[in-house]
Amino acid sequence: MENGQEKTNFSNFIEVHRSQLEISGVPERFWPSVYSKLENQYFDAGQKFMLTYVDIEDAKTEEGKTVGGDGREMEKPPTENAPSKLKVVVSHEEGVDAMDGDSIYLIDHAWTYRFTEARIQLQTVPGLLPRMMSLMGLAQSDGQNQDECIEKVLAESWRYSRTYSVNAQGLIAEDRQPVWYILDEFGSQILHDDTPSCRLVPFFYVPHQIAYSLLFPLRDLEYGDDVTVDYAFPAQDSLMRQIRLLPWQPCDLTHIDTVQPEPDLDYMTRVCNCISPEVGANPVLRDISGQLRVYSDHPQTLANLHHPRFEFVDKEEEADILFVKETFRDFRKLSNDTHQYVSQFPGEKLIVTKDMLALTSRRAAGKDQLGASCGPKWLPVTFDLWNNLPQFVSYFQQQEKKGAPNIWICKPFNLARGLDTTVASNLNQIIRQTETDVPKMLWHEFPGHFNQQNPGYEWDEVEASIHDMIQEFFQAAVSKPPPRGITHCPWSRAMYALDIMLKWDTDSAGKKIIQPVLLECNYFPDCERATWHREEFFDDIFSTLFLGDIKDRPVKELF
Repeated sequence: MENGQEKTNFSNFIEVHRSQLEISGVPERFWPSVYSKLENQYFDAGQKFMLTYVDIEDAKTEEGKTVGGDGREMEKPPTENAPSKLKVVVSHEEGVDAMDGDSIYLIDHAWTYRFTEARIQLQTVPGLLPRMMSLMGLAQSDGQNQDECIEKVLAESWRYSRTYSVNAQGLIAEDRQPVWYILDEFGSQILHDDTPSCRLVPFFYVPHQIAYSLLFPLRDLEYGDDVTVDYAFPAQDSLMRQIRLLPWQPCDLTHIDTVQPEPDLDYMTRVCNCISPEVGANPVLRDISGQLRVYSDHPQTLANLHHPRFEFVDKEEEADILFVKETFRDFRKLSNDTHQYVSQFPGEKLIVTKDMLALTSRRAAGKDQLGASCGPKWLPVTFDLWNNLPQFVSYFQQQEKKGAPNIWICKPFNLARGLDTTVASNLNQIIRQTETDVPKMLWHEFPGHFNQQNPGYEWDEVEASIHDMIQEFFQAAVSKPPPRGITHCPWSRAMYALDIMLKWDTDSAGKKIIQPVLLECNYFPDCERATWHREEFFDDIFSTLFLGDIKDRPVKELF
């Protein structure tokens, strides 16, 4: 930093990248070197490190098994046809000084992708597939075609892939989805150790709009020392570390109980995060006999509500009804002061977030033949990987031992419209992922179409089973007192959309039936298509919720 311009450039670099450097735990002594090496594209790791082979004798465990440098048991000793595992060691005779500000190194990324695009990239990007096969040590067998090679790379990629997300202000949800990357041929051979010698972190360089990785020592290194990182970082719990390392160190965890206990009251209180109403024997409700004033922050409501009994106002305090998408928390104010109606329920997060929906739905459980509790037939076997990853791994491995189907839909908690939703049957993939239009048809056409396509099964019967499922779901949601259940609130009126799938099943008599399955319950759903199909859709909603009038409305009363 010899001149004023360099100091200014460095200051600008820090202003833009400080949060990344701090969150990644990059010591401040390395920051000037990070700036200089990125600015000059200076990749000098080769001056301090080299690739060498894992020594087979050193790789022997006390039990006599042969393991690779990542701790994974090797089926056979290395031969000419099965080369040994590579590792990275210090090649500089004077070693690496951890306190030297220059002891931080740029590692390039060989492949950056989103999972949904990985296959097409392997098919179309010239040279990518053979490079990945070489990097992963995958041999192409005689007669093996391109698709088979791609499957091998995709399956093996979870041992090599790392992830980051860009969370800059102004980005849309699609751009915030996780990005996966595989380090170059050098970086991909940096192996795991529970007591690592180095840290390796992704770093997004804003001027180039490119991500690199930063490698820096955690202690002084001598010539010949292994360069290792902790693949399970930052997990500290021994069981969670064991699970995080499963892609490289397989082990049997089927002894873990798969029952998912409900979280404690403190956790549930944090989830609900609202001020409950005070409901007396005679709650004060607003008169609904006259014109009702509506305040809404929802453009679809503002554009499509035309019922003559409702009029919009610009201020919340002037409204009888708060039809709002923004989270409402102070329900006590409704009960004690304003007595306004609101389009939300206290505690509704129990049904509108994916993790809580499964927990709530399990309360509608029945009993199996042995008398043990089991979930309702309309709830797929579901695990919250944030809180119940060990139970899931045990269940997956038990299914695997039985030879039972093991295909899973993986969804993030907080993204809508199916963003970052994947279908997986690879346990390594699912573990690593924890580190983050249909044909248009009118409603009245669907039953006839369904009956034609499924002779012997009437849509009316399927629809009735869906209605039963909806009843059971909402009964489960109010079956426990708050914060474990939705709070009784006479001022609340809400609309939810349920995502439902139909599957083949058998009833208690062994008869083949069509079983509805609940996937999601969406708060304040997108109603654009509904208004296309029926212009009076919002009139129907408001008449039902706030006037209690369903006459001549396409509404089915379930309770």
